[in-house]
Amino acid sequence: MNPADLAEDIHAPTLLLTGEHDPRVLPQEVEAIRARLGGPADLVVFPGAGHVGLHFADTALWRSSVSTFLNRQAPHTGRDLGVRTPPPTP
Repeated sequence: MNPADLAEDIHAPTLLLTGEHDPRVLPQEVEAIRARLGGPADLVVFPGAGHVGLHFADTALWRSSVSTFLNRQAPHTGRDLGVRTPPPTP
């Protein structure tokens, strides 16, 4: 199964986060998914990061990316949906 083939059925706004050195999902694969999504999509690449732990690779970039995306999706609330960094993965 190719995830890009399923992407066109997703019409909700989507935030894609990926590591620059992700050995499991190559940059061209993430771009193919983004290009085929049926709705708007943001793609954020974490420099030097791999497949997991993006919030540890660059906490500020993770927080900014997620907060910006969420705030853009819910502007009508009149408040910042600020995001806290998730707890460490066990």
